[in-house]
Amino acid sequence: MLRCIFAATESEVESAIEKFGFQLERAAPFRAYSNGSARLVISGIGLVNAALAYCWAERALEFSDSANIGAAGDASGKFALGDILRVGRVACVEPFDGEVFELPGGGAALASSARPAVSARARERASKFGDIVDMEAYSLVSAARLFSKDIEVVKLVTDFSPECDIRANIVKLRHLIAGLDEFWTK
Repeated sequence: MLRCIFAATESEVESAIEKFGFQLERAAPFRAYSNGSARLVISGIGLVNAALAYCWAERALEFSDSANIGAAGDASGKFALGDILRVGRVACVEPFDGEVFELPGGGAALASSARPAVSARARERASKFGDIVDMEAYSLVSAARLFSKDIEVVKLVTDFSPECDIRANIVKLRHLIAGLDEFWTK
């Protein structure tokens, strides 16, 4: 059965869509692609969008396991622009989400936030929950658990300071995501 990969934006995975021959399968309510061996769903940015996309995909698409790939910010100062990290622990900085998910295989600790962690204060807060920060993984992992699906999380460090241009870094570095042949061909 197919693997379903979730990304927040097409910009993050545009190079992979082209390289691995993904074709648009559905345009709404979420853009869904397939290449015969995997599916790709564009969730939109944020915790709510990610949860909705996973739940929609579970009902609308057939897949056996799942993955999340995309951009993340360095909340800890431990990583460099362009580092690709396998995630082993996912927490949420929001006060209503206290569960911490441990993923098989280990890896970086990730904190998901409902708001972009662009200020020094927001990064400091996120660093109490994880070394890197994003806006989707927690909801995707939570939804995967709800549906008894395995999930892998891989993040590309595109954001390392309040002054950096995250969108420009994603465009500049998205070829690195497409270069993860093993991830895309599992």
